[in-house]
Amino acid sequence: MVVAGADTPQQFADGSTTVDAQQQKAEEQGKHPAEVPGTLSRANASDEAEVAGPALQLNRYDIEGGVWQGSILYLTKAGMHSPVLQLQTPDGRLENIQPILLTEMYSWSCWRFNIAVKVQQQQQEVFYTINVDPFNHRYSFFVAGLMQTWHWGFHSCNGLSADGDHAKWGGPYEFVLWRDVLSQHAKAPLHAMVGGGDQIYNDEVFSGKHVQEWLHSGRKGLSSYHWTDAMAEEATYFYFTHYRQHWCSRHFADALACIPQVMMWDDHDIFDGWGSYPHALLTCSVFQGLFKIARQMYLLFQQQTTVERAAGDNGMWGPLSEDDPTHLKAWSLLRMFGPTTCLVAPDSRAERTKKEIISEGTYNHMFKLLHKLPSSCRHVVVLLTVPIVFPALPGQEKVWRLLDNAKVGHIMSKTGLGQKITDNFGEAKLLDDIIDHWDAGKRVRNLS
Repeated sequence: MVVAGADTPQQFADGSTTVDAQQQKAEEQGKHPAEVPGTLSRANASDEAEVAGPALQLNRYDIEGGVWQGSILYLTKAGMHSPVLQLQTPDGRLENIQPILLTEMYSWSCWRFNIAVKVQQQQQEVFYTINVDPFNHRYSFFVAGLMQTWHWGFHSCNGLSADGDHAKWGGPYEFVLWRDVLSQHAKAPLHAMVGGGDQIYNDEVFSGKHVQEWLHSGRKGLSSYHWTDAMAEEATYFYFTHYRQHWCSRHFADALACIPQVMMWDDHDIFDGWGSYPHALLTCSVFQGLFKIARQMYLLFQQQTTVERAAGDNGMWGPLSEDDPTHLKAWSLLRMFGPTTCLVAPDSRAERTKKEIISEGTYNHMFKLLHKLPSSCRHVVVLLTVPIVFPALPGQEKVWRLLDNAKVGHIMSKTGLGQKITDNFGEAKLLDDIIDHWDAGKRVRNLS
């Protein structure tokens, strides 16, 4: 994790400085975790749970008006009363906020609360409650002072690939990551966390029964196979359920509730290597079907919006879709972290092919926005989910390409070695990471 601009340390009310210390003390006192500030019950990750969330997001920062704007995603079981969020500012002002219903699926209603906070001269802690919260928990987050340097963090790869070894980390990898983040937040409040891609690993979408049938249809069948309603249902259930459970995982859920997030996707948010596969595979109906569902869930959980609402809700931008010119084709974003720092995150996955990462239209719009930045801006942070500085490895790419040789592939399939070092589509594992980079093949022109 990279952090910037730390302020004076802050402890919990009882003197402890980590969430784990708080939780351990609560357990010793026989309290439910939800009774302890900074810890959420993991019960809402189960299928029997009635709610999921909250998840806090930073959307805009109005410098002229001095207003911090964000949103909160909250899920309730269908049939429950519409939730109401009550916001309390340090001056004691209470505001009841009604939600926007984004979508309903699998007996869940997905709500978005839009919130606005007047920025003060000094840092302020803002409290909020949600009336249908089964634990009546009081949440809070921090808004930086008007001229205060923001304390923010960066993370990526919030999990492991399908074959990752969680035991190596003493538990789920993201468990360790977010336990550390919350420890840092307890010492000095974080005003934002930036997710630089792979906030969730969706590679196991290929484990479904109907997708498995497609995988076993042979090389020619992969690109000619028809996308079916059964595959769509299977994939939609996987992505939605996986997101909901991941967003409710221990420590990560705690961080989502108290630290405003800014997220940009990468390949694992779709599935491993998206955008770097051969053209015939990338454009086949099954790949495109999976992408559209992954996009829907990415916008719902990571951007708290929908395809139809993205531009208006979050100020996201990009070229218009050829299929529907009323929708965006890519979802880039720009955020101000106070009056002096700007974060710009071009979407480098939605338009990605083997020959291009970001279209000329996306580039042009990004620079137009940068030219319009306020005069107070002193720092521009560019978020690229694939690093632009990376050692050129043309020789290594050629070596891995030898694995595509029919005779080598036949031998490896007989020995079982092929399944260990190649992915579902005959590409060598790690090769997608190599050809993903900006200098792979002809994509170097994106650097001009």
